[in-house]
Amino acid sequence: MKHHSSTQAQSATLYRMVMPGHLCPYGLKSKDLLERQGYEVEDHHLTTREETDAFMEEHGVETTPQTWIGEERIEGSHLLVATGRSAGVEGLNLSAAGIEGDAKGVKVDKRLRTTDPKVYAIGDVVADAPSFTHVAGYHAGIVVRQAVLSLPAKADHTLMPRVTYTAPELAHVGLTEAEAREAHGKIDVIQQPLAENDRARTERDTEGWIKLVLHRGKPVGVTITGQHAGDLLAPWAQAMTAGTRLSTLSGVVLPYPTRSELGKRAAGAYFSPKLFGNPWVERIVRLIQRVIP
Repeated sequence: MKHHSSTQAQSATLYRMVMPGHLCPYGLKSKDLLERQGYEVEDHHLTTREETDAFMEEHGVETTPQTWIGEERIEGSHLLVATGRSAGVEGLNLSAAGIEGDAKGVKVDKRLRTTDPKVYAIGDVVADAPSFTHVAGYHAGIVVRQAVLSLPAKADHTLMPRVTYTAPELAHVGLTEAEAREAHGKIDVIQQPLAENDRARTERDTEGWIKLVLHRGKPVGVTITGQHAGDLLAPWAQAMTAGTRLSTLSGVVLPYPTRSELGKRAAGAYFSPKLFGNPWVERIVRLIQRVIP
């Protein structure tokens, strides 16, 4: 990602980042926001795990990684290497305990039990589990309920929230629009800009939006872009976990002025055409007005 910014007329700073592939399905609007701030965003990602050389030059750093469009030359003042996590199972001699695992991690069932049912695995060491810090905390609760309280519990990663801490932040939980159409067929999509939120206007920070993906009146996916998007995502993650209908969320009274009103306004935008653009509703209202003047 290239960013040209200056505090003085003659000064400028250059940054570059390759956008992670998992952001592409629901990060396109966020890409537009970044570009309006002066960033040049590359929405393709690295396609090889082979070693890539980086060289120190007089002007800074130069590297030529392999991307899906071929080899690309990247120049910049600094190089940030964020390689993520990998399961540290080598040297544990798991096979001696009858526990199966590979380069992806330890194999577990839905209760997070390994192939030895008396041994559990949690966090990044679990094969095919999302590599987020909050996933490890969630796994710990699942194991404690079983090992300490003897209560049945299973891990479910389908509603695992994720936040990318860029500026603006990009937060998401549940299904993307494309995934929801494939899973449910008919869906409703509501998008509300942050520019219509009074708190954002007051703070003069209106870059962002919320996008609701709904199926039969229930949110199945939510994406938020903007300042504090991760914080604004929390009630939606809770509502989706509890299976709360949008009608319930739209009736919640929220303090004014706050950014949290953005979600309630989006919920209202879903019901407005059903109430005010429905001829049957208009007929019923007229009938009621005649009976009850």
